[in-house]
Amino acid sequence: MATILVRNSLVLALHAMACVAGFIAGSSLPLQAERYSGLWRKVHDHAGPLAIAFVIGATMFSLTTQAFILGSGAATIAAEQGVSITTLLLCVTPHAFQSSSDSSYRWPRGRSRAGATSGITCLQPRS
Repeated sequence: MATILVRNSLVLALHAMACVAGFIAGSSLPLQAERYSGLWRKVHDHAGPLAIAFVIGATMFSLTTQAFILGSGAATIAAEQGVSITTLLLCVTPHAFQSSSDSSYRWPRGRSRAGATSGITCLQPRS
C-alpha cells in the first residue's frame, strides 16, 4: 500500500510541477518577448507552446505508465487466482468504491498473494 501511495504521489507531484512550469512559460514568456527583438524574441514567442506540448507529453507518458503498471498487476493477480482479467475487474470494482477502513479485500499478514485466499467470494481459489 505504501509503495502505491509513494508512486502515485510522485507522479502527481511531477505532473503538478510540469503544469506550473507550462503555465509560467505560457503566460510570462509572451510578456517577456515584447522586450526582445530578433532571435531571442522568436525563442520567447515559441517557448510557451513548446512548454504546453511538454506538459501534454508528460501527461500522456504518466497515464500510459500507470495503465501499464495497473494492467500488469491485474494480469498477475488474475493468473494467481486462476480467473480471467475481466472476472477479476468485475469482482474488485465494487471494492474500489468502499472506503479503505471497511474493505474486505486484504491479504493475510505474512502470506504472499499466491498463497493467500482473498476476501472476495468470486476470487476464491479453485479446488
